[in-house]
Amino acid sequence: IVEIGGKHFEHFIELFNGNAVNKKVLCVTDNDFPWIEDGVLKNIDDYRNYEGASHIKKLNERFNIENFNLVSQSMGGQTFEDELFLANIDNQDVTKELLRIVLPDCLSTFIDTYGIDYSRWVSNQEAISHAGTKKKIRERISKFDTAINKDNGNKDKYNELFFSQLFLEYAKTRKGDVALSILSNEALSAQITVPDYIKEGLEWLSK
Repeated sequence: IVEIGGKHFEHFIELFNGNAVNKKVLCVTDNDFPWIEDGVLKNIDDYRNYEGASHIKKLNERFNIENFNLVSQSMGGQTFEDELFLANIDNQDVTKELLRIVLPDCLSTFIDTYGIDYSRWVSNQEAISHAGTKKKIRERISKFDTAINKDNGNKDKYNELFFSQLFLEYAKTRKGDVALSILSNEALSAQITVPDYIKEGLEWLSK
């Protein structure tokens, strides 16, 4: 496993492109879908029609070779963190514990009482004790309510996205700490589901 920044990855793949070093190369990368632009939440179809970040398209076009495979989020995530949350959305024990790891203490009661029930978070948002957190949650709810009103057929998906994006928002500045908290929690680690794009990539690599 090698961590390589985007600027250098093409040069790394060239080592395995059409030469005697017959090794598979699996690239696990983020699709970087911008769910919120100019203060507006995009709709579900925007994600479904998204062809991937520019670096993904460039790599797939340049390295159309059998021993190279690139995988990325597909369930609604833009990074590993929110895709991980969505991969576990049907297991409230896991999602609630993930939220407990990243959210401030003033939201502990919300997690324990309302879980990932979006409608109950909306109805009880004024009960959040910390003014700054209340403002952040209120603004996020407003964006999602606007999207739901325009695309009610995908309401359930937006409800899931609200929490996956909330998890990402609080996790993105301390990813190492979050990963360590997950790995050191044996009960959580035993239940957690790995996102499909990673499983599919590893299955391809092991064939």
